[in-house]
Amino acid sequence: MHSAYKMILPESSYSITNVTEKTKNKINIEENSCNLQSNQYIVSATLCRTIFKYFTLLSKKYVSLDKYLKLKFMKRVLYFSILFAFLLIFSCKSGPQKALIETNYGNIVVELYDSTPQHRDNFIKLVKQGFYDSLLFHRVMYDFMIQGGDPESKNAPQTKRLGASGPGYTIPAEIGALHYRGVLAAARKGGPGNPEKRSSGSQFYIVQGKQKLTREDLDKAAEYNKMNYTPEQIEEYLKKGGYPFLDNNYTVFGKVVEGMDVVDKIAKVRTSLYDRPAEDIIMKISLL
Repeated sequence: MHSAYKMILPESSYSITNVTEKTKNKINIEENSCNLQSNQYIVSATLCRTIFKYFTLLSKKYVSLDKYLKLKFMKRVLYFSILFAFLLIFSCKSGPQKALIETNYGNIVVELYDSTPQHRDNFIKLVKQGFYDSLLFHRVMYDFMIQGGDPESKNAPQTKRLGASGPGYTIPAEIGALHYRGVLAAARKGGPGNPEKRSSGSQFYIVQGKQKLTREDLDKAAEYNKMNYTPEQIEEYLKKGGYPFLDNNYTVFGKVVEGMDVVDKIAKVRTSLYDRPAEDIIMKISLL
């Protein structure tokens, strides 16, 4: 179990500079969707007020006083109707952010957790920049995980060793969620050189894991990770499967909501050196 656990770690040569040391690449990963939603509401109200004022000017110029008084009521109805419509539209778009991962084996849809805002916002930022487009799932291990997001994997020759690169910064750990089958998590540099368990700025993995776990598996994982599982967490692991030996060590920041069969297909492909697929598995990621 210990050796399998170690294999998720990027290689020892993996070197990522702290975000505070790369001011040019510094990202505002603390902003969240609440700010965006508030801005949308402000825009909606401003637009409604503009329509209301325009309607008032037209009414005063072209209608008599009695008709204007009647129209005044109608204007207020119109104002609130438009405002309600805008708020309804924006509220329908609220909720967890989802992303589409397209591969030559099929598509995967992931949902990002709001409980890990720094990882969520960083992932969204990179996707908007097109950072992941044409990168590879460069590391695949059956009954374990599929890993990608190394910027050096783009057009990389088959003999190149991958997994040691990133965007130039790391992200503070937001460890909490467990490694159930299908979760999305951040890779990181392991060992004493990363005591804070900071995540790679771009590399991620999707847990394929073992589909059937036993209580004995979970007891060993709890001892290994120095943690205790709740009855609900045990039940979830026994129901879904996963890889509990990674718990309490890596940040899980999302989950697969569609396309787990694609993850299984990728996990089964033939691999060569360093667990790299013998044939390139190329990704493209967009927001939904």
